[in-house]
Amino acid sequence: MKLSLLAVLALVLFAAPVNSLYCYTCNWEQSNWSCLKAEKCSDKDEFCVTNVASVGIGRCRLWIPS
Repeated sequence: MKLSLLAVLALVLFAAPVNSLYCYTCNWEQSNWSCLKAEKCSDKDEFCVTNVASVGIGRCRLWIPS
C-alpha cells in the first residue's frame, strides 16, 4: 500500500506539464483562409472561438467581424 502511494506521489510531482493551447487569429478578414497565424493562448483559456457577423439586403452587404 505504501509503495502504491509513493508511486502516485512521484507521478504527480514529476508529471510533465500539459501543452499550451494555440488558436488561429486575425482581424477584419473576409475569409477564414486568411486567418492562418497561430497565437499562444493564455494558460486560463480552454478553447478557441471564431466570431463572424455579416448583414445584407439583396446585393448590398455589410460585413462586420466581432
